[in-house]
Amino acid sequence: MNRRPLAAVASLLALAACAPDRHGDLRREVELRPAGAPGRLLFRGVGVGSSREEAREVFGEDALGPGDGARLGDHRTVDFGTDLQVLWNTEGGAVDHLVLTFTGNPIALGKLSDRWLEVFRHAGADCGEHACYWTEGGVDLATLTTRRGWYGPTEVAVFVDR
Repeated sequence: MNRRPLAAVASLLALAACAPDRHGDLRREVELRPAGAPGRLLFRGVGVGSSREEAREVFGEDALGPGDGARLGDHRTVDFGTDLQVLWNTEGGAVDHLVLTFTGNPIALGKLSDRWLEVFRHAGADCGEHACYWTEGGVDLATLTTRRGWYGPTEVAVFVDR
């Protein structure tokens, strides 16, 4: 049996496991505000209640419709083929929903999922194996979901509602 293909795959997996983490340390990108504050979870300084201009400055913007509505921003490839896509929605000139979707490399996504789990657990969210639900006073604030394939995570998504 030719073991070269197996050795090549093992080498690539080892390289990916040691790959630099270009998603950054979430402690620098995520801010949790005190209970009762609007926009309890901020990503790069933007959260629910941030102005459309603030979000546009941080994430960029491809309007999916005129005026208020869905915006696609910050779609880029990072960390050995892992993608980050930011979808944000405005109503009344302010952000009212924010969706961060990370896809790609299962090893990098595993690390990223663990970091987001730490953030959600620190906030007091109810976390299971593949999802966290952060609610306060019966109001949904944010959700974390991890979709897994047979070889590891294939998508990490953060939905910020309030």
